[in-house]
Amino acid sequence: MVQEEIVYQNKDITSKVLAECFKGKTFKVYGLDLPEIRRVLPTNLPTVKANELRLDNLFELADGTVAIVDYESEYILHNAECCLM
Repeated sequence: MVQEEIVYQNKDITSKVLAECFKGKTFKVYGLDLPEIRRVLPTNLPTVKANELRLDNLFELADGTVAIVDYESEYILHNAECCLM
């Protein structure tokens, strides 16, 4: 019997797959008053260097702005507070 290993980024992969269902939804469930999501955008953002900055999810909102969402496996209050500005 071959035992398959679970990839290290399994939670990120699951979140990205589920994010495809977020079109037309909002972030109000998280307590954020943002416009609804217009579409899910690509997350492989090229940088000036020869590497890429990878995001968990990038959404285009109904008002033309974007929301960068990074999922954390552990809840750390400081992370939540510093990002909600």
